[in-house]
Amino acid sequence: MKVRRCVVALILFLLSGATLVAGACTQVFSAISFSGAQYPVQSTLNYPPPIVSGGISLNLEFHTVMDAVVSVSGVSLRYTVDNQPVGPVLTDNFASILDTTQIPDGTHSLSVLYINEPATLWPCYTFLGRQYSFVVSNSGRAITGPQLLPVVAPLAGYGPVLPQYADSIAFPGSQSHPISHPFPAQIIAPAGGVTPSDLWSEPLLFSTSNTGESIPSYWQLRNGSIVEDPLFSSLIGCDDLRQPRWGFDVAGPIWEQRKGHFDGLQDDVSASSYATFTPNPDGPGFYGISMDGRLFLLGTDGSIRTLTGWVTNRNVIPLHYEDGSIPLASVHGQQTLVGNFDAQFYFPTDLAVDPTNHSHIFVADMNNHRVALVDLSQSPPVISTYAGVTGHAGYLNGPAATSLFNQPSSIAIASDRTIYVADAENGLIRKIDPSGNVTTLVGLGPGYEPANNVIAAAPLTYAPRTTVPFASAFINYPNALRFDSKGNLVLAETVSQAIRYVDLTAQTVTTIAQFSNVGNTFGEQVWLDVDRNGNIGEKDDIIASLVTGKQNGLYRVPITGTTAIPLPTITTHSTNPLASGHTRQNQMPWTSGPWSVAIDDQEGRLVVSGVQSAGVTSLRLGQSTDPAFRLQLADYTAGKNVWLTGTVPNFPFGSRPAFAAVHGYEGHSALGSVLNFDDMIAMTDAQLGTYLQNGADGSVPRPELTGNDLRNVIYYIRRTTTGGDLATPAPDNPDQTTPAITTIAASQNGSTGATVTWTTNKPTLGFVAWGTTSGTYFGWSPLESGYSTAHSLSPANLPAGQQIYFVVRAKDQAGNQSVSAEQGLPLR
Repeated sequence: MKVRRCVVALILFLLSGATLVAGACTQVFSAISFSGAQYPVQSTLNYPPPIVSGGISLNLEFHTVMDAVVSVSGVSLRYTVDNQPVGPVLTDNFASILDTTQIPDGTHSLSVLYINEPATLWPCYTFLGRQYSFVVSNSGRAITGPQLLPVVAPLAGYGPVLPQYADSIAFPGSQSHPISHPFPAQIIAPAGGVTPSDLWSEPLLFSTSNTGESIPSYWQLRNGSIVEDPLFSSLIGCDDLRQPRWGFDVAGPIWEQRKGHFDGLQDDVSASSYATFTPNPDGPGFYGISMDGRLFLLGTDGSIRTLTGWVTNRNVIPLHYEDGSIPLASVHGQQTLVGNFDAQFYFPTDLAVDPTNHSHIFVADMNNHRVALVDLSQSPPVISTYAGVTGHAGYLNGPAATSLFNQPSSIAIASDRTIYVADAENGLIRKIDPSGNVTTLVGLGPGYEPANNVIAAAPLTYAPRTTVPFASAFINYPNALRFDSKGNLVLAETVSQAIRYVDLTAQTVTTIAQFSNVGNTFGEQVWLDVDRNGNIGEKDDIIASLVTGKQNGLYRVPITGTTAIPLPTITTHSTNPLASGHTRQNQMPWTSGPWSVAIDDQEGRLVVSGVQSAGVTSLRLGQSTDPAFRLQLADYTAGKNVWLTGTVPNFPFGSRPAFAAVHGYEGHSALGSVLNFDDMIAMTDAQLGTYLQNGADGSVPRPELTGNDLRNVIYYIRRTTTGGDLATPAPDNPDQTTPAITTIAASQNGSTGATVTWTTNKPTLGFVAWGTTSGTYFGWSPLESGYSTAHSLSPANLPAGQQIYFVVRAKDQAGNQSVSAEQGLPLR
């Protein structure tokens, strides 16, 4: 299991089954143990799906979404395999044996079905069954060909909680490719030093931002079995560069290499979110370097081409990235190492193009404690150590070959090829002259730099707003280093959370802005770039990014500084739930957990990578051809809820799988065998409606999805894609009359079942919701499969010998709903 520090500042947007349970109750989930191994609720803490055979022991605990254990009693349940109950009803003691010899070999889903829940508690709980994938292999052979695979939508610990109902998709037997849709790149004229009131946000790698969520993907387990499991772009839930005990900077690059990133075009491409960028001086696009040691060229059309480092063969199913028992050598067996290295990169954090030779790129190879040189004029490119001793941390000036650094995090190169290095753990800015001699520019260095908790407690003591001469200036865990138009340096420090101005002529350091009044002991990522040419606003404006949950956004700071805390955002923003298009109208952040920012040297654009966005976003100057902002918020929100719950409002949460489980929260998956939003918007409304009603490449039809509800989800799909401002929802259905429910009758059907009949005055589709406490309904019957006026449903798995309370809910084809008065049925 990966080490993780919970980022408690992230807001949880939890969807609840409000029809059935009190929305204010805490959601708790069945956290199952397989053969004594306790699995968490959060997928980001998860092991890969287990491979089992014979009889396996099951048990469970109840966990919150943040994996806190909850102690409750009076719960009765049955385990389920592929959504079907197996084994006896269990109350409070949930130890059981699952005989897998009765289950076909292959991948399946395991969860629970609640039979009885305790009467109202305080605090009250909503009980949900967490779905887990597992692989049965009694034959000892992996199933690798075409097959149905469960999709279980595990929890992330942030973002919406999707219903825990397993869908299934048809795996074609090989790695499929999503249809690529190259982005219509434009050359954007620079701003000429004029600050825009609005920018246009364009997700580059995918047609949607996928902000903060996971990407459905195929993976191969260590025995060759194929599973679907989401790829989470954030690594291990933290980004603590200056807190070694969390292991982020040590283990992170290896985990990122395991994610199987590959080259391609928009919608069929993959890159680590932990990447920094510098503009390509010879044309549009940016050079990028990512934590996994991959140097690549990013096009403004959303394409990526690896220049050096590991790149995955796109035609293989990658080995599961969360399985640390798979040797890294096996992972690399599915990849190609591009370039001739004297030592492979180990968490490179920045790069800069040699202004005297654009074929040379210098890299701050942080965990190798060196500055590396990439020579792109060679084929393949040659990567060598330029300064520092690979793998040896220390502090030593002198010739580049014998000099020592301690986690160099950023570099900036002057026009004469003088290189400035942010030497993070030494607390220095170092200088490498064109002849290769290393000296210290500013900072007191090892032995004088206070501990990170000391700096964080009093940041202005060590990064004062007064001007400090080089001889007495602290440099506090420097992280990002860039030039302004005068050739002076602007510095971002992680622990002090300060932006500082380094005047090379006056030889002084001044704090000109703060992200926060307090520092950050963990040293979470901050980054910046300086608009030296006024391409994205006023000349020398600093554009800064902050990954932490405190602010989590992009900021504009004048080179003269600001005392505003929080910092001014790059443009004004609103609260509309969109991450592309007009920044002035949409919510911030426009990317989630921004890791870095880079301003184009020729165009009016910048790029930003987000560790929870699985991609790169371009923010560019608005153009006259951009559509005006347009959003029908109520219809959009209603459609998004249908997408995330998999069914219409007021129908049971968990009665359907989420569409998002198969296609991604915002319509992007890496499966290739299902459609993404860019593919769906090519359909007519009628075609898209039929596609959704038939299950949208999943196995569960949605006959209830008609009328205004269908209209809303179609609008959500069209509006979410880039350029969706042009989309408009279809008109409301003129029928606004709610159906009438009459002649309800109920009878017992065996010891744990019932039959409920009723009639409606117009064709409707509905279900029976039930519980064992008046007014609270945690169970439900199957949903009807079609619309009629005469209805009969048979709820099963009721608690024997209990008084059952139930209601009938009916929905007509226009979307109007009604619910009956509560009924009672004692089970004898």
